[in-house]
Amino acid sequence: MYKLYSATLELTRKCNAKCRHCIVNAGAEKDNELSTERIMNLLEELSDEGCSNIVLTGGEPFLREDWALFLQKAKALNMQIVMMTNGLKLDDNIIKILKRFNVTIGISLDGAEAKTHDMIRGVPGIFEHFKEVLPKLRKAGVYAVVATTVMKSNYNELDRIKDLLLKLKAEAWQIQVVKPCSRLLESELLSEQEYYKLAEKIAEFRQKYGKKMNIVESDCIGYNSILTPKLYIKEWAGCECGINSVSIESDGNVKGCPNMNNSEGNISNIPFRDIWQSHESFKYNRKPNVDSLEGFCKQCEHKYVCRGGCPTNCKTKDGGAYCLHKIETVGYNE
Repeated sequence: MYKLYSATLELTRKCNAKCRHCIVNAGAEKDNELSTERIMNLLEELSDEGCSNIVLTGGEPFLREDWALFLQKAKALNMQIVMMTNGLKLDDNIIKILKRFNVTIGISLDGAEAKTHDMIRGVPGIFEHFKEVLPKLRKAGVYAVVATTVMKSNYNELDRIKDLLLKLKAEAWQIQVVKPCSRLLESELLSEQEYYKLAEKIAEFRQKYGKKMNIVESDCIGYNSILTPKLYIKEWAGCECGINSVSIESDGNVKGCPNMNNSEGNISNIPFRDIWQSHESFKYNRKPNVDSLEGFCKQCEHKYVCRGGCPTNCKTKDGGAYCLHKIETVGYNE
C-alpha cells in the first residue's frame, strides 16, 4: 500500500501569461479538461489515499470559474490548500475567499524591476500588479510564498529582488532553478558555476535575513553538500514523486510531478486508486535502477538514497544532475 501525502492538481492549462520558462507550455485550454464533478470526486479519491495537502495550479487556476468550489471541498476534507498563481487575477474579492479557506498563495516574482519581470512573464504591467497585490495579501492575513525562478536573465538581480521583498514585508521567498523545457531558450540555463554560487547566495540570505523573511530553496538545489547545514533542506532522501506525492493534469493524466512529461494513466478511464496503488506505476522511484544513473551519480556514495537528485533538474554534459556534492568532490565539468 502506498500512502499519499500531497498532490498537485492542474485545474486548467489555460493561462493569461506567456512565461518563457513554463514547463507545461501553458496558454490554451487542453482538450477534454476535467469537469467540475470529476474534480470534486477526485478530491475525495485523493483524500481516501491519505492526501492531506493539495496544490491547485495551472496554467492559471483562477481562470477556471469554479475554482472556489474546489477550495470548499478540499477544506471539508481537512486538506491544507496551496494555490499557485501569476497574480494577475487576484483582487479584493478573491483575496477574501482565500482568507476564508485559509489558502496559502504561491505567487511569482522573477525580476527586481518591470523590464525583467514583465519580459520573463510575457505581460506588460505584471510587475506593478505584483507590488500592489502582495501587501493586500499580507493585510488580509493570507500567507504568501513568493517564488523566484532563477535563470540567466535575472541571475544578477537576486540582491535587488531580496531588497524589494523585504521592503514589501514578504513573509516567505522560495528560490528555484530554471529547468529545461520546450519554451525556454537554452541560453537561459545556468552554468554549474552559477548553480553553486546561487546555493551560496541562498545560504547567505538565510543567515542574514532569515529572521525577517523565511527564505528557502526548492528541491532542485542542494544534495549532500557542505552548504547543507545553512540551507533549508537538511537531508535529501531522494525524489518523492510517486512515493508520497503525485500530480494530475487538467485532462486527467497522472504523473509524478508537474515537471515530468510521462503519464501513468488517466483518471477519465481508470480510477485514481488503481493507478496510485499499481505496482507498475512510478517504477522510476518505487523500483529505481541506480545502475542507470549517469555522470558522477554513477560513482557517488549517496546514489542509493539520492537516486540522482531531482530527475528534471539541469544535467551536466556527461548526463549527471547538477549537484553541490558533485561540484565539491570533482569540480565542474563544463
